[in-house]
Amino acid sequence: MCRVKVDSLAKVNLYLEIKKKRSDGYHEIETLFQRVNLHDTILIEKTHKTDIQITCNHPAVPIDATNLAYRAAELLFRETGIKVGLKINIDKVIPVAAGLGGGSSNAASVMQAVNNMCNLGFTKEKLLELGSKLGADVPFFLLDEPCALGCGKGDVLEPIKNVPTYWYVIIYPKIHVSSKWAYEHFKLSLTKKKPGATIFIRALKSANLQEIAPVLYNDLASVVGASHKEVQSAEKALRTAGIKAVLLSGSGPCVFGICQTKGEAEAVKERASRKMGDTSIFICRSV
Repeated sequence: MCRVKVDSLAKVNLYLEIKKKRSDGYHEIETLFQRVNLHDTILIEKTHKTDIQITCNHPAVPIDATNLAYRAAELLFRETGIKVGLKINIDKVIPVAAGLGGGSSNAASVMQAVNNMCNLGFTKEKLLELGSKLGADVPFFLLDEPCALGCGKGDVLEPIKNVPTYWYVIIYPKIHVSSKWAYEHFKLSLTKKKPGATIFIRALKSANLQEIAPVLYNDLASVVGASHKEVQSAEKALRTAGIKAVLLSGSGPCVFGICQTKGEAEAVKERASRKMGDTSIFICRSV
């Protein structure tokens, strides 16, 4: 196998609670990851050289050794001592640095594809261990489950089964919000009572948006919303368009609303787009 094309899916965080600061610089969290079918397309080809070449259609994505997909392939080769030349082209659709896990998903997709293409022999457990070194969200994408509860820094994962299909309207306000900034500005001492992931998962499985809306929760939502009026505007646009279940994904700036049908999502997108200026609005479904 000398060439493979893979879909690299996005995620939303349906629940995000920050527990404490860790000694490694990360935070102890409890989060619920949900994969959605919004995706980048990655083409990976073997070459006769021994270097890794990255190309991408998005100018904000680095194409050097700092790119997560590059680092993912490099990590596998370093672990095995094998050197294989690769061309990795990333066709970006997932907004960059937007709370949807695009970079982490790219890294996981490259790890899985290169492991198979080059017959490296890594087990899923070993890939999960290595993925954790690249970023807190990478293991979720390597787990290859639609929905999972993440603890630790987000890399201790428990698959959540029997989750109904939902449709998501995602607004990307086209601003940059640093994850590092968001976590640094979150004050643990000022936190309010939270519904808890167990209660949220029960509501999610009910297929009743009336139960889901009150227990959607993200500790970073108030921090990011207070400093970025564009995030507030996105939330307001979705609520005004008729969605009650609205939340910031991760550290943002993407905001999503949950619908039960594609038709409902399309109607919400149309109404929301009238109120938003320079934004991108996506419709996708859980997978």
